Amino acid sequence: MGLFDAASRVWDRLTESDSAWTMIAASVGVGVGLTAVEAYLSRGRVAQYIENTFRRHNPDMSQGDAREVVRGTSTRVVALAHHAVQLPVAIALLATDKTFWDHPFSHATPLSKCFMVSVAGYFLHDTWICWRDIQYDGVQMFLHGALAAMLYVGGVATSAWHFWGMVFFTWELSTPFVHLRWALHRAGQKRTPLYRRNGVALIVAFFLVRIVWGLYASAYFWRESALSLRGEVENPAGPALTQVARSFNVLLCGLNLYWFQKMIRIAAATFLGGAAQKDIDQVNQGLSEKTEE
Repeated sequence: MGLFDAASRVWDRLTESDSAWTMIAASVGVGVGLTAVEAYLSRGRVAQYIENTFRRHNPDMSQGDAREVVRGTSTRVVALAHHAVQLPVAIALLATDKTFWDHPFSHATPLSKCFMVSVAGYFLHDTWICWRDIQYDGVQMFLHGALAAMLYVGGVATSAWHFWGMVFFTWELSTPFVHLRWALHRAGQKRTPLYRRNGVALIVAFFLVRIVWGLYASAYFWRESALSLRGEVENPAGPALTQVARSFNVLLCGLNLYWFQKMIRIAAATFLGGAAQKDIDQVNQGLSEKTEE
């Protein structure tokens, strides 16, 4: 009961706090915690277990590739675990609380506060990981993580935009297919039926979630934010942050379109033949999710 009571007090203090610094500190704490978990998974017995598992399927893997597999698996396990908790929260709140749709900039609940703190912390962690591994994942992944971190931390600091935070986090629904593709590729399974089927599922999911839904949500955001800039819709974040967010939204949508055209090129190379290994490696590093978004 002592641990439960302590957790309950932390929950009450967090959800009832209006202090921007308290909320930001909580997000930083989440980010540090996720980074600590990733560090634990990438060392010692857990790291050896990860390497052995991949070597059973790909015995010719070099030592350098083995280190990359351990690193990549650790970061992806952390991302999947975090998203497995927060995606259902976002979808449930969007589906059941109409007030979010009526007041997309200002409405917040205790649960949405915790959601924003958690996701902001995740993207702070993600930004650090992408910077650390920029030689593997490329500058696009770092840019994605940094933009998302700034947007979510801004939402946490202003206690606003929880609706948009949840809407754009749903872009991460395509991420599990990205991670599975990466794992199959590193395990030497890229010629298997599962690899191809997952590739098709990835393209479909990415198109529906990040292109169709993503562009629709972005258009809705631009319409509502234009109304807020004219003073017709309540927006606690103010015009400066709103204009920054509009710019970031364009960049993030551009990244999604850039990644999607790479997927199409990879699919064409896979099913029709051709050399697209460089593009395949870039996509396999994990498009998102690291997102959003």
